[in-house]
Amino acid sequence: MIFILLAAGGCASKKFNTTLDFSDVPGSCPKTKFRIASVDPLSPDEFFITGYTASDYWHEKVKGSGHMSTLTRDLQEKACLLYPHIFDNDNASLPLHIAMVTRSYRNTAARSSFLAALTWGLFGIVLPLPLGFSCDYEVIVSCPPAGIVRETEFGTKLSSWLSFPSPLALVPVPGRAHRRGTVLYPWQSRYYTGRHFMLECFARAIVRVLNSADCGTFPKPGCPLTKKANRH
Repeated sequence: MIFILLAAGGCASKKFNTTLDFSDVPGSCPKTKFRIASVDPLSPDEFFITGYTASDYWHEKVKGSGHMSTLTRDLQEKACLLYPHIFDNDNASLPLHIAMVTRSYRNTAARSSFLAALTWGLFGIVLPLPLGFSCDYEVIVSCPPAGIVRETEFGTKLSSWLSFPSPLALVPVPGRAHRRGTVLYPWQSRYYTGRHFMLECFARAIVRVLNSADCGTFPKPGCPLTKKANRH
């Protein structure tokens, strides 16, 4: 039932939340800049919440989704945009290697399908059908020239509902949200796929790790250690 609704287009509303704190202003180390050198691929099972897939078919099918092959580049661009005092595109900047480990992943797909079947499609065709996802991540940041191997954890939650042909799912999902997304096929808002929200979360988590390190030990861009690291 859920996949029929998604394939048919229809409409949906989403709200994204995270345990990360976006209210505080991150610090920076004078004369020290970083760049995202590599990122481990995300689990393809989390496509609905991350917006990233390794499938060429789904990347082309789902407007605004991200392809796993561009994850490193996308995260670098987002980090530079949000935190230009910490990240830049200079090859002399300290390289960061990022691993995203999924500690838990939960969804309500089975319960949502059961609800749709139990009500003979009342939820999904007339009333919005609720669908939820949540992930807990461990982000491991390593930077050999700076002596950094640290990790942090955070959680994300996606609450959504969808309907076709009823437009009732355009009503925003109640409750507090860090970001919201809406689709009325073929139009959709910027945050609908979750890609931009997840990039913001991962960039924020990396900054939190860097803020916990002693920047006094970081080599400055252009020093021998940095040049050696950037030759690899």
